[in-house]
Amino acid sequence: MQTRRIFFLLACCPILTFSQANRLNMASIALDKKHYENAWRFADEALQQPDNLSPQQQLQARLIRGIASYQVAFDALRKDDENLQKQYLSTPRMAYDDLTYVLANGDSSQRAAATEHLFQLGHALFLAGTLYDLEFINTGDSSLIEQAVACYTANIDLWERIGRQKYRPYLHRGDNFLTKKDFEPAIADLQKAFELYSKSEFKYPDFNIGDLGYRLAYTLAGVYKQKETALNIINQTRQHLDNMLQLTEEKKDKLGEERYSKYNEEYKVLNTELDKLEKSIREAP
Repeated sequence: MQTRRIFFLLACCPILTFSQANRLNMASIALDKKHYENAWRFADEALQQPDNLSPQQQLQARLIRGIASYQVAFDALRKDDENLQKQYLSTPRMAYDDLTYVLANGDSSQRAAATEHLFQLGHALFLAGTLYDLEFINTGDSSLIEQAVACYTANIDLWERIGRQKYRPYLHRGDNFLTKKDFEPAIADLQKAFELYSKSEFKYPDFNIGDLGYRLAYTLAGVYKQKETALNIINQTRQHLDNMLQLTEEKKDKLGEERYSKYNEEYKVLNTELDKLEKSIREAP
């Protein structure tokens, strides 16, 4: 009886190996047909037992999972479906990890495919970060801050790889660091965001500079006691807000009455808050 059991176990080993390779083949077929959910599922199943795949098969499985993860997540996170968003919230970061792994370890063909899809991940990663932020606000679960930071960091890495940096991921990651009271990286990110915003050209109004300038000035004055630097940031922020108000006037017809009114109100509120902050900084000992 013991001999039969050993023989049965040995006979099953090639079947398990074939099963993993078969899942990889099915993932490849599903990807070719643009059945992204099936491609992701089969590739992910294949990678659950990586020892049954050759190194090249593992790379191919991670490439397929990375490509499919992006497609599935991008579609899911844009929908106004909370359950669907939670189900796929981690997939953009998984796609980033898979595709950067292939870039570091794959052959020329695999690296080319990974590069093509990696740079399409930016919006999905940023969107996932904002959803983690929202979930943290709703639940208070501090582990979600780390997840958001990881998404913004990956997003920043993507833009740096192609020499095109954007201010928003630095702003959001800086906010996360502020929440953690990790002030040094927070200041670094907020200053970088302010610098990038200042160099940007906008087709439509973007009043985020109001919150960005406020946070940066508040932290510089309150934490680092750099009052003059903080006051200079406030003045620069006002100038940017004035530029956005001018752009609002120029785009009035395209914005529509509702958005036009909203932007004008936002301009007033942000300037009021900056005035209060300036007063408190000047009166501080």
